[in-house]
Amino acid sequence: MTKAVLFDLDNTLILYNEPAFLQQYFGKLATVFADLIPPDNLPERILLSTMALSSNDGFLNNADYFMNTFLDPGADRRQVWDRFPTFYQTGYRELLPASSSPAGFDEVFSRLPSSDLKLVLATNPIYPLGAYEHRLSWVGLTPADFDHVTHIENAGFVKPNPG
Repeated sequence: MTKAVLFDLDNTLILYNEPAFLQQYFGKLATVFADLIPPDNLPERILLSTMALSSNDGFLNNADYFMNTFLDPGADRRQVWDRFPTFYQTGYRELLPASSSPAGFDEVFSRLPSSDLKLVLATNPIYPLGAYEHRLSWVGLTPADFDHVTHIENAGFVKPNPG
């Protein structure tokens, strides 16, 4: 039997002001889609498409399910989707909120790799891996510190769905 420790990310492994961060995030992301979506409409559209993921039955990965809701009819799926990973490797990396790790984090995390436990970043898989990679860096971690990292392209469910 495999035993694992599952970690959430936002305000569990990384403590930060999430509403303030999201305001910066939507501001930066709006510039990426300004030619397709009015900047004032982007946050609502992203949030509606993200909330729609709760209806995903796992047949599609979350990225495909998200895009089915996010895209306008007739939009070039690849052209629109490619903007997201590009953003997470560029503009998103400029977002550096004041953040910290919880008390005891360094001590606990330094002991876990020598255990027989698998380490899983089981955060809500609503972003591409690049977004989680960047946020993990705020506390000195990388995806390589985990045996598995959930993200929008490798998961077909979101929390609280037990799937």
